[in-house]
Amino acid sequence: MDVKEAKLQDGRLLSRHPWELARLAAVRAILRDQVSELASPGTVVLDVGCGDAFVAAALAEDYPASRFVAVDQAFTPSKAEELARHIALPNLSLHPSVEETALAPGSIGLMLLLDVLEHVKSDAGFLKDLTEHLPLAAGATVLITVPAFGFLFGAHDRSLGHYRRYDMGNLRQVVATARLEAVEDGFFFATLVLPRLMSVLWQRIRPSTGGTSGGVGRWRGGPMLTGLLRAVLFADFHLCRIARRCGVTLPGLSCYAICRKQAS
Repeated sequence: MDVKEAKLQDGRLLSRHPWELARLAAVRAILRDQVSELASPGTVVLDVGCGDAFVAAALAEDYPASRFVAVDQAFTPSKAEELARHIALPNLSLHPSVEETALAPGSIGLMLLLDVLEHVKSDAGFLKDLTEHLPLAAGATVLITVPAFGFLFGAHDRSLGHYRRYDMGNLRQVVATARLEAVEDGFFFATLVLPRLMSVLWQRIRPSTGGTSGGVGRWRGGPMLTGLLRAVLFADFHLCRIARRCGVTLPGLSCYAICRKQAS
């Protein structure tokens, strides 16, 4: 969740959107398959643009032997302190910039960029700068997720400061520019494409004058509905991934690439 969407009360988030929960489950599944280093003591995981650190905190609980460093430029001292009190994990630290992390050379085994690149005007240059100047280990893994398909760009994207949505071709181009090798990529959340398309078309027919769109921070569904939708979306992720491995590409609301840093 973007920091701007986070709604805390007594140090705790009011609710979690099923999309967030399903994306976390998808990230966990990808990492279990692709990043064996996470089980090794001392592995450093850098989460760039971590939002309210929901994913970083969940993964830090999954892998207590690894060190998690979460960075978001939206962290003010008070916001970082508030989130740190809520999370309270010894292997997770929060920072407003990568310059403040003081990581040792070659220490980062995994870098997460989860729905970050769409917020950056020069996405390819930004990713290349990260891979060239951050202390990534040889063969380090980079996991990227982004919103898919430019024709789905709408009010929600504008309200969150998105510059674009992606297809697999331009995501691969951004990855290649940064001298990363994609070892797996694909779409997920195919069931959400049609509802989002209908929403975008309705916005074009009846433009809103409010300038905002409902986001994950506005979710107020109960535990039963949240759990049901989370399960449906996670099954959707697995279906898209299995189809991809069989040579069939199912279009989804999001796309991902898991990459390795190439040798210099």
